[in-house]
Amino acid sequence: MFSGANNYFKKIVSDVKDFTLPTTNHKGLNKQELKALQDATHLEESEIRRLHEQFRILSGSKDEDLNMDKTQFLKVLGIQDTRILDRFFEMLDDDSDGDIDFREFIMGLRVFYDSVSVEEKIKYCFRLYDVDDDGYISKDDLLRLFEGSFEEDQQPEITEDQLGSLVDATFAEADMDGDNKLSYEEFKSLVNKSPGIISNMTFGVKKK
Repeated sequence: MFSGANNYFKKIVSDVKDFTLPTTNHKGLNKQELKALQDATHLEESEIRRLHEQFRILSGSKDEDLNMDKTQFLKVLGIQDTRILDRFFEMLDDDSDGDIDFREFIMGLRVFYDSVSVEEKIKYCFRLYDVDDDGYISKDDLLRLFEGSFEEDQQPEITEDQLGSLVDATFAEADMDGDNKLSYEEFKSLVNKSPGIISNMTFGVKKK
């Protein structure tokens, strides 16, 4: 359940390695933009160009002001709105303007590449579950995301009591100081013991 939301990005990232750049003459990224994105993401130029063209097509934009709002984002993924997708969109929309531009898109996706360290993946996952951005994962944060995981995975109906038991069991294992919230270090320790929590955060898409 921790990693359920990541499946939505799997098809976007994994498609990039087989994506053929078209022979159209639309304006792409200039050298300065490419260099800045390479420095920020550690991806190769060819990969960034592929992602840029993919994003242009996904956003349906015919000009160079590439942006995708939440409605387009959900439409591209072919899914209904869920709590987890709300949170993903919030994290991608770094400037909170209601749209995702290409830089936000690529910075959000880079964490799923196998060139990114496990530490970065854990930090990203922690941010995902820290719904209220207070630096901790509370029981309420976890309950909301667990509910979203069951929604998106179309699991058989589960009661609130059962979900509450799952949250309590997770905290019993991970909340080492008993303060009813998980710090980053406690979450990291949990992931180290149960690496399956971030198993969907690497899609095996290698750099060209």
